[in-house]
Amino acid sequence: MNMSAANVTVVLQYRDSFTKAVTKNVIVVVIGISINFINANLIHTFRKHQIFYMNPRYVLFIHLVVNDMIQMTLTVILFVVSYTLYKLNVSVCCIFILIALFTTENTPLNLACMAVECYIAICLPLRHMQICTVKRTLMLIGLIWMTSMFSVLPDLFITLATEPLDFFNSRVFCLRQTAFPHPLIVQKRDITYAVFLVIVWLTIFYTYFKILFTVKTASKDAKKARKTIMLHGFQLLLCMSSYATPQLKEALLRWFPKNYADSLFAIYITVQILPRSISPIIYGIRDNTFRKYLKKYLLCRSANVNFSCQEMNMSAANVTVVLQYRDSFTKAVTKNVIVVVLGISINYINANLIHTFRKHQIFYMNPRYVLFIHLVVNDMIQMTLTVILFVISYTLYKLNVSVCCIFILIALFTTENTPLNLACMAVECYIAICLPLRHMQICTVSKP
Repeated sequence: MNMSAANVTVVLQYRDSFTKAVTKNVIVVVIGISINFINANLIHTFRKHQIFYMNPRYVLFIHLVVNDMIQMTLTVILFVVSYTLYKLNVSVCCIFILIALFTTENTPLNLACMAVECYIAICLPLRHMQICTVKRTLMLIGLIWMTSMFSVLPDLFITLATEPLDFFNSRVFCLRQTAFPHPLIVQKRDITYAVFLVIVWLTIFYTYFKILFTVKTASKDAKKARKTIMLHGFQLLLCMSSYATPQLKEALLRWFPKNYADSLFAIYITVQILPRSISPIIYGIRDNTFRKYLKKYLLCRSANVNFSCQEMNMSAANVTVVLQYRDSFTKAVTKNVIVVVLGISINYINANLIHTFRKHQIFYMNPRYVLFIHLVVNDMIQMTLTVILFVISYTLYKLNVSVCCIFILIALFTTENTPLNLACMAVECYIAICLPLRHMQICTVSKP
């Protein structure tokens, strides 16, 4: 790792206790799953109704939702990895960090574009249809991604030019400053963030005050647009706080050195998680059109749903059986949270067992531990797949048959492996106790 000894000491010194680590991971995963569950329903609602495809406002909104889902998933994965694997291969870390940075920088730009669209709709209503077309909106989304890439990709190019190839095969604690350690990158980041901050905030303030003056003599829609811009501003404030995160972390380290890990957790929740929870509120709940179709979709997924509501190519009898016992929204969220929390908790413990096994050569030479770690890895795969399938059954509901077959086959392999592995472990114990003199001869690592 190309970090100073002081920085390494800071990272290692404030590691959480096991109980606190599990608690933080459960909180992050539960919040992440909940927000992504809601966002997945918003995306499904958008896909099912042609009316949204023709409206630039909803196209921008659904791009924001998809962007936030990618960002949320990646940051939650990196958060959990920081407590389980702790270090990642630099090449893998760079990929995660790059995509996370793209999506993080996309958010304020997308919000600024949505604020401009609201301004045009209220202040220039006669030209709205001419200016805001779906084609131009898609081009604007492409421009957002290009802007983020031009901002972030120089980090990778500078690192490739200044770091030896061995660096990319090493393992680091996955952060932006460890994956892209050159000092020039920090200076470039500060300048870029300052430019983004000025441009985006000027856009928000300009559109807000223009709409505010229009509201005094305009319709109810204009007043609602003003409130929408205010929500955009609050969401943007949280998003843009990520630009001040490095300075805030340094300040917190000076002020609260003993609680530095808790301070980092609070920053993560405030900067990365909370802004992503506001998007569903702005359009998923406040917007009358989207709320109407979303409510219809959620009702369709509750109990006693008829055939036409689900559009499934099954016989009427089978559809009735499948759909009749669908859970309510609250019960579905509760069940998913319970399953995900249990799955994450068990996999967290198993990941620590695997890490302990890998770090100590003594276990490699003992057939008992080899069988045991195979059981643990097998159970982790099986647990992950079954949790994914459980969540999918409530979110996407239907899967492509090819993808489903792959999931089911791997789940079946690992499920049937477990009793066979346990039987082998029982035989090994029998040989160790009843045939101790032959145990070393029979049970070797090559044939455990």
